[in-house]
Amino acid sequence: DVPNPQSVYGQTKLDGELVMQKINPVNSIIIRTSWVYSRFGNNFVKTIIRLAETRDEISVVADQIGSPTNAADLAKVILTILPKIQNKTVEIFHYSNDGFCSWFDFAYEIFSLCNTDVFVKPIKTENYPTVATRPKYSILDHNKIRKTFKISQIDWRISLKKCLNHF
Repeated sequence: DVPNPQSVYGQTKLDGELVMQKINPVNSIIIRTSWVYSRFGNNFVKTIIRLAETRDEISVVADQIGSPTNAADLAKVILTILPKIQNKTVEIFHYSNDGFCSWFDFAYEIFSLCNTDVFVKPIKTENYPTVATRPKYSILDHNKIRKTFKISQIDWRISLKKCLNHF
């Protein structure tokens, strides 16, 4: 699809891609990803686990759909494909873990895997106002990266479980 940023954040991501294409226009790639998490830094998984320590109930948006991406899986893919890059221009690829869910589903799975007794209440986007506009559907097409580099993806639930085992 033609890029259509919905927020300043989205526009800055696109601006960064355009600048990188000018700086390094030959034999390089851009990897677009989504909903990245790990045991390091600030991210959704760590926030949900932290909220479970102080709350019995949380409300999570249930009408935004995307694909969680374990940062460790993304790093492995990058290291795997890096020596295989042989293109005459900048190419754009998409990578995330396999499958999709809502933020609500993601939070529910985190609590389930952690055996945490927190009630997760599904809410609509309009009931959780944020400064940034977020797309309702942000599933990435992985066909190009699969075909070009012969990689496979791990289901997001399996990867989440592996990540949580390190917490």
